[in-house]
Amino acid sequence: MYINQTIHFESSQQRKKRGISAPGLNNFYKIPVSCRVNFSDNKFIIKLVKNRRARYIAASAGEEKTMKKCPADQVSVNVQAALFFIVIATRQLLHPGLLLRLYLLSVATMTLWGCQGNTRDDFARLSEAMQASRITTPYHQHLVLSQPSPDSSTRIHVYIEGDGRPWIKRYLIAKDPTPRAPLTLALMRQDPQPAIFLGRPCYFNDPFYGLADSHCESRLWTNARYSETVIASMVDALRQWLATQDYSQVTLIGYSGGGTIATLMAQRMPEVTRLVTIAANLDVDAWTRHHHYSPLSGSLNPAELTNTRPRVQYHFFGSKDQVVPPLLARDWLQAQGHPPRVIEGFDHRCCWQQQWPALLELIGAR
Repeated sequence: MYINQTIHFESSQQRKKRGISAPGLNNFYKIPVSCRVNFSDNKFIIKLVKNRRARYIAASAGEEKTMKKCPADQVSVNVQAALFFIVIATRQLLHPGLLLRLYLLSVATMTLWGCQGNTRDDFARLSEAMQASRITTPYHQHLVLSQPSPDSSTRIHVYIEGDGRPWIKRYLIAKDPTPRAPLTLALMRQDPQPAIFLGRPCYFNDPFYGLADSHCESRLWTNARYSETVIASMVDALRQWLATQDYSQVTLIGYSGGGTIATLMAQRMPEVTRLVTIAANLDVDAWTRHHHYSPLSGSLNPAELTNTRPRVQYHFFGSKDQVVPPLLARDWLQAQGHPPRVIEGFDHRCCWQQQWPALLELIGAR
């Protein structure tokens, strides 16, 4: 069963006009829920018990949410932690004091997952025909997806994904930062060269992907997402994989925060001969200031590097990118002798996938 419709939360005053009592909830809108639902934006997993006389989702006044198309059996519901909570009642609503306790409990314990079915379906589709393996470093575990090529080559392309969803909202950290549909996997599928997808520490950390890293903590995808530990683990994982192969030329290709990591990795790996970044956050401090975010105090900043390697670098940005505006790292890139290549009409997500074959031709990687 799939659900795809818009729900408007009805005020208690409107419900009273229809003869439905709503004691203790005058400041909230609510609507009966007859089945499992999945709201857009933030999510957590719940089980709505069948055969109850009434089920309510209470939300802040004026909210209207559109359900995404998602298998109902995934039992996914999106709720903004500070505004929403679940009430399962019989004919009468629960006591207001108990409602408050339920609200606080839901904020403290909600598991902020996306629609797992959709995430895994997207991953299975994008990684079809790729060989999955796990690499364990002294720091963390990494997912590696290998894409074979019928052509013999001494060059390998290494794709590194962006930051995914480290935060659900400004003050709410995600339990799992894994992106729903990694853009770099879509790019890699169009690449005729031998290529691998190198997962970041604590991303795809689930038995479904073959990982069970017990050393993960949220700082590794928030303020320390580009930390010494993260970069050291990425370098170690890639070198472990290269030691079993026969490639002499390594191209790092990083999207968004993956471009940040690729740039930092390249400074420690003389074997990297080409660096390509896409919409990458290359001046971390300028980026946090621009968005009024807290500083990423545990992270390294590429813009503090001098005389960067390798000699061949391509840094692509979208002219309409508001997530990582091209101007943030422009001066630093120009000082390094690698001015940003701004593509008109592109933003942070669009239209890299559609134009990737042409960009591969541009960098001479086909």
